[in-house]
Amino acid sequence: LLEYNLEVLDMMVSRSYDTTKKCPSSINTAKVLTGVIIFFLGGKYGYSMRSTIYTGLHVSYLCWWMLEQTLFPPLSNRFGDAVSGPVEWVQVLAVVGVFYAFPAWNTFRNKKGTPHTLVSIISIMMFSLGCLINTMADVQMHTTKGLRKGLVTEGIFRLCQNPNWLGDYMRYGSFSLISGNKSSFILVALIVLINFGSLQDPKAKGGMADRYGKAYEQWVDKVPSKLLPNLDSNVRYTIIGVILVWLVSFVIGKILNNKKTQNKKSKTS
Repeated sequence: LLEYNLEVLDMMVSRSYDTTKKCPSSINTAKVLTGVIIFFLGGKYGYSMRSTIYTGLHVSYLCWWMLEQTLFPPLSNRFGDAVSGPVEWVQVLAVVGVFYAFPAWNTFRNKKGTPHTLVSIISIMMFSLGCLINTMADVQMHTTKGLRKGLVTEGIFRLCQNPNWLGDYMRYGSFSLISGNKSSFILVALIVLINFGSLQDPKAKGGMADRYGKAYEQWVDKVPSKLLPNLDSNVRYTIIGVILVWLVSFVIGKILNNKKTQNKKSKTS
């Protein structure tokens, strides 16, 4: 059972697809089940600011998962046959449907209903950017493979070897962060372990060197980072500059607000 559950998780997060087979409905059913759990918890515990933000993030992802298969047909064929009978079907639902809702359980049971402002901002940014990165990687990979055979090394794959993993970590990391419970990161940690474990699997990422030969070796030499994007120095400086400008803007606004508050207090006194 444990081995099968790990295989299902690996299939979910490593994105090693077989585009010749039909997407099993068990995965989509599991996503629907996750939504059922989220809304059940909402009805049972009610909605705070924290759980409202969480619901918006996670349910947006579930809707995106369903819609992308219609908007971009190649993604509807991303998985091979995942189940061979009722028992395995239930196992898929338990792992992908129930376990992936673990941060939701922590969120709705969190007695601190209002998260810190910074936590809310970072969670929303992580989710949005994670979805963007993941979608870019998936669409580029499937589009390129539809046009030609071989290794995909252009575009976002010129920055790191596994940008779709990074997008997944950011997305599930946002769910864990907004939940306000450190134990939620167990899900992220397990996904990371499964992903990097697939590098030893010859049927998945571990077999890329044999499948692509010299092209793979050249790509790895040029793009050594497996996860973090290797940005050009000009791009890094631009990002840092923009962040500093935003921070300065916040500080200026804060100073003006404090002066306004002080003036009001002086008038009332």
